[in-house]
Amino acid sequence: MYHARVEACGLVLDVLLHYTDLVTLIVGRGHDGTHYGVKLDTIAELTGLGRRRIDRAVRDLHAAGFLASHTRAERTDSGYRGLTAVRQLSIELFHVLGLGTVLQKARTKVNALRKARLEAAGLAYKRIDGKAREFRAATNKRRHGAEARPVTAFLASLLPLPS
Repeated sequence: MYHARVEACGLVLDVLLHYTDLVTLIVGRGHDGTHYGVKLDTIAELTGLGRRRIDRAVRDLHAAGFLASHTRAERTDSGYRGLTAVRQLSIELFHVLGLGTVLQKARTKVNALRKARLEAAGLAYKRIDGKAREFRAATNKRRHGAEARPVTAFLASLLPLPS
């Protein structure tokens, strides 16, 4: 893989991680549970890269399985109008980067803060069954037990080669 493509993927990931909600791993701006997807033009502006390089980097991240996009549209009088896609990072990305335990601790902390806010407001908090949590932890440990590698080497080895 070309060094420029790996660099572009790293810069795009940097912006996406900045706007990522730790609990849901959804990339977006907003508050109170609403997310507004980050436009590719915004990513290009923040990274200083051209729009085509951003498109290519996002495509590479999709191909590697680190990013998922969910298209959205709203109904209008004349049909449908496309909205900014909502992107979601994969938990595997954090495990491969060696940040799986850090992510888990941060998610636990954020979840506790959200739970406290909801309980203070008198709302119910949905809990995950302990057995489901144990199963997920064991699966993640089996799947991601390998040591972390440097990010550039990791991206270069996983991203598809240009044709």
